[in-house]
Amino acid sequence: MEASSATRLVTRNAVSIIFPLPHFYKDKIQQVNGVKTVSYGTWFGGVYGEEKNFFANFAVEARSFLDLYPEFIISEDNKESFLKDQKGCVIGKNWQPSLDGR
Repeated sequence: MEASSATRLVTRNAVSIIFPLPHFYKDKIQQVNGVKTVSYGTWFGGVYGEEKNFFANFAVEARSFLDLYPEFIISEDNKESFLKDQKGCVIGKNWQPSLDGR
């Protein structure tokens, strides 16, 4: 519950998280009364080293995504580096790959 917000709404494709919404929906959602900010992300699977080390990834519109999730605490230096590098990523401090595939 600490990573939730009563003022944030996540919308996704009705079929599955792996199917993105059409990009033009962003403009339509932005026009809804009361909406302040819109961002988007696309889920894709990732592998660390071997197939058994699968983990979820989200490609996001970085600046607006970070604005919508202020609970993601990132130093200003790291945030600016992430925003400047189109291939950059943010990984949680406690993330570790599974060595046994779980």
